[in-house]
Amino acid sequence: MSRPIFVGDVQGCAEELEILLARGTATFGDAFDLWIVGDVVNRGPKSLKVLRWMKAHEDCVVMVLGNHELHLLALSCGARGGKDRDTFKKTLKASDRDELLDWLRQLADVAKLCFSPFCCLVTEGRGGAIQ
Repeated sequence: MSRPIFVGDVQGCAEELEILLARGTATFGDAFDLWIVGDVVNRGPKSLKVLRWMKAHEDCVVMVLGNHELHLLALSCGARGGKDRDTFKKTLKASDRDELLDWLRQLADVAKLCFSPFCCLVTEGRGGAIQ
């Protein structure tokens, strides 16, 4: 049985994500499913690298949007202004920007995970998201 591994708040930290994945592989081999629970961009130095990795592995990673991805999408279409601490300027200027943003737009902010006999909903924990 494949084991779910949940990772949240990657926040542009590509090297740390690689370390976590190596630990998962060392522990479970290839018998794990990676669930990314929002906030893969912003704060850290490699948002673009992390976003490209997520998209390249979309067939084997489940990802739900977090508030940082929603902020990036709003910023990209002019619906919101940037913040001084935003670190995804390279993402907004990247040659594959439109492809990455289109991919983000099709992601959900909640996903259902079922393994007998349980089912649960997975979402990023922004305040007020579930009313």
